[in-house]
Amino acid sequence: MSDPIHDRTGNPLRALKAVFWAFLGIRRGAAARADLALLKPWQVMAAGAIGAALFVAVIVTLARMITR
Repeated sequence: MSDPIHDRTGNPLRALKAVFWAFLGIRRGAAARADLALLKPWQVMAAGAIGAALFVAVIVTLARMITR
């Protein structure tokens, strides 16, 4: 068996989940360390960009609905 810390085969869903919890600011230390070991930097950056775009889209949509 391979060691999961050195395998770095994090999936995109894990990256999105890690970024979501980071946006909220609540994250367990063990889970954060596991994500750091498993996820590649480009996965976290892509998930962060997707999360930020979704956040902005929701805010803009809410603002347009409220100001109508």
